[in-house]
Parts: sequence; C-alpha cells; structure tokens
Amino acid sequence: MARRSPLLNRATAAALHALDASGEEASGTPSATSDSAGASVTVPRSPAATPLAAGEGAEGSSPPTPPSSPGSSPGPSSIERQLLQLGHLVVGVARQRPRRVDSVMDSRLESPTDLGEILSAAVAPARLSLAESEEIISLRDEIARLQAQCADSEDRLHAEVQQREKIEVFCTQATSDCNQAMDTLRQLRQDHVALTRHHNTANAALGHHADIVAGLSARAKAVEASAAASQRLIRKDRERFKAGLVAYTAQLAKLRSDLAASAKASAGAVPAQLQALQEENASLKRANSVLRRHSTAHDLDVDTLILASAGITSEDIDWELLGLSPPSICSKRSRSSSSEIAEDSPDAAMDSGEETKTPAEVSTGAGHHTFWGS
Repeated sequence: MARRSPLLNRATAAALHALDASGEEASGTPSATSDSAGASVTVPRSPAATPLAAGEGAEGSSPPTPPSSPGSSPGPSSIERQLLQLGHLVVGVARQRPRRVDSVMDSRLESPTDLGEILSAAVAPARLSLAESEEIISLRDEIARLQAQCADSEDRLHAEVQQREKIEVFCTQATSDCNQAMDTLRQLRQDHVALTRHHNTANAALGHHADIVAGLSARAKAVEASAAASQRLIRKDRERFKAGLVAYTAQLAKLRSDLAASAKASAGAVPAQLQALQEENASLKRANSVLRRHSTAHDLDVDTLILASAGITSEDIDWELLGLSPPSICSKRSRSSSSEIAEDSPDAAMDSGEETKTPAEVSTGAGHHTFWGS
C-alpha cells in the first residue's frame, strides 16, 4: 500500500472536527475553530486526532473511533449521512483516482455503512514480522512441493490410465483369440466325433469282412477237400476204365480172330464186314503208333488222343492243336503205307491178338495224365 500523504491527514482531521462540531451542537456548547484552512486543527475532546493532524501516526495503530453523543437518536440523521458521504470523498481524494488502483481497498469499501468502518478500511494493515514471512515462505515451498507431487501424481495417473487402456485392449484381443480357439476346439471335437464314428463303422465292416473271409476260407478248404476226393475218385474210375478197355480190346481181338477163322473154314474168304473191321483196326494201330512216337517229345495226353482217335484216320487229327509237325507225319505215313497194306491180308488177322495190346500199353504208360477230370 502507498505511503500516507499530508492531504489525507488534513482530510481526516477535518472530518473529525466536523464530527465534534455536530456533537457540540447537540449538547449546546461552543467549539474552537481554525482561522486558516491550511493550518492543523486541534480538538480537545479527541486526543487521538492530534497525532493524525501532526502527521505522526503509526501505521500499526488502531483507527480512531468517532465519539457517540448520548442524546442522539438510534436512526441515522442528515448529519451522519453527510459525514458518511464526506468519508467516502476523503478516501477517494486520498486514493487520487485513477492514478492509484487498490483492489483490496475497493473490496473493503464495498460493505462499510458508517464513518468508523470507512476509516478502518482506509488504514493500511499491519506488516507481518520476519517469522511470519519465513512461515509464508515455508508454506509457499510446501505448496510448490505439493504442486510438484500433484503433477507427478497426475503423470502417474495418466500413465496408469494409458496402461489400463492398453490392458483392456490386450484383454479384448485375448478374449477374441480365446473365443476363436474355443470355436476351433469345438470344430476339432466335432471332427473327432465324426472320425470316431467312421472308424467304428470301418471296424464293423472289417469285422464283417473278416467273418466273410473266414467263411470263404472254410468253404475253400471244404471245396479243396471235395476236389481232392473227386480227383481220387476220378483217378480210380480212370484206372478202372483203362482196365476195362484193355479187357474189351483183348476180347475184341479174340472175337476177330475167331470170326476170321470161321469165315475161312466155311467160305474160304474174309467177308466184307470183317474186312472193314480189320481196316479200322489197322487205322487205329497206325494212329496209336504215331501218337506213341510224339507223345513224349511234345508232352501230350496220350489217353485223350487215343480215345479221340477212335474211328478216325491220321489225316483227321488237328496236328496244330496237338503241337505236332504234319509234314513229317505225312511223309512217314507215305513211307509206311506199303507195309500197312500188307498187314490187311488174311494172314495178318491171325496176329491181331498181339497187335491189339498196343492201346493198353499206351494207356498204361500214360497213366499219370488226367482224362475224365479235364
């Protein structure tokens, strides 16, 4: 606050003098007046006004209070209102507006209602001591420290908020990944169930197939046993057929010899039917001789060929099917034709019993082949 000026001192003294004059008029006693306007005024009833008039008042002293008149009424009179306006005027002059601006004094002058409150508001407050200044400095330092802590706390809070936001984003992403993993696991479980069902079905099919294979194996073994029994039976029947064929051939040869002998004895010549039988026998003998020569070299079924050649000549045999060489056989057939014609005479009929043994010998030598089984 600015230092007190002499103008303010004079204005304050004039206000106190006017206050004392109003009190004297109410009591009926005269008061002393000043001759000159620029001189200082001394009021006997107000000792506290003397230091203010002389300019010796201390800044820390209490403000003067105006005396109260015992006979005044409780309501404000016209003089008090004028004094109130005078006090506002004195303070305004002391401030010398608009060169001096004091917001603190303006705030204090808004509420006063009498002259004492105005004078108290116009007096500057007492200065603080050195200890109070140090305390204020320490308070300021404490405030600065607390402000720094508050800023640090705000920074940590901001970092924690950012970290929480990152954690929320991470948790959201982790939840999404977990949901995707759960969906994948659920799909894998469904696939596993489907594969298990398919595996069980395949196992059941394999079991059924194994039963079928076991049944087929048993049936195959039974069929093999039956086939072996049939082969043994066929082999026995074949041997019986061979033995019967040998006996039939022997009886046929004896019958032919008997017929030839009786024909010679009765008629002196061989009949035509007997001659045909002899020719057929000679043809069978030639075929048997050819087959006997080539059966070993070409691994042929002699029994089948002998039975198939009954009643046919050597030219009627399918030599390509038998794997033989027709030209060589034909040449051999042409070279041996003269001797075969000589055997057709009546003298050769006597030796037919020995010659008819040839089919039996051939069939006996080729007993390892299968005819009826084929």
